Amino acid sequence: MTVRDYIEQKFSSYGTLTEADILEFSLNTNLSPDEEVSKEMLPEVELGMIGLIPSLLLRPTSVTESGFSISWDKDGLRRYYLYLCKQNDVAPEAVSGLGIISSYNDY
Repeated sequence: MTVRDYIEQKFSSYGTLTEADILEFSLNTNLSPDEEVSKEMLPEVELGMIGLIPSLLLRPTSVTESGFSISWDKDGLRRYYLYLCKQNDVAPEAVSGLGIISSYNDY
């Protein structure tokens, strides 16, 4: 599985990643989206995913058009962000509003 496939599948519940998202991930991690994911690179992939989440949270919560509606679980994305931060020993960004909790155990 490529890096692109891995991060797209991990975020599929929270919306679709754009080419710009993939490019931002690649520039921030120096990983090629076409590389095969390995156990050794997984921490770097997760750090890159942590960097993408604040911008994903800025997207709309739901979209409705011609009777069709779709919504995304922003709270789930926040919990996933905190989980990844804890797993990778990264402090959540207070600027994004994601670090305003007293403990990782709150989720």
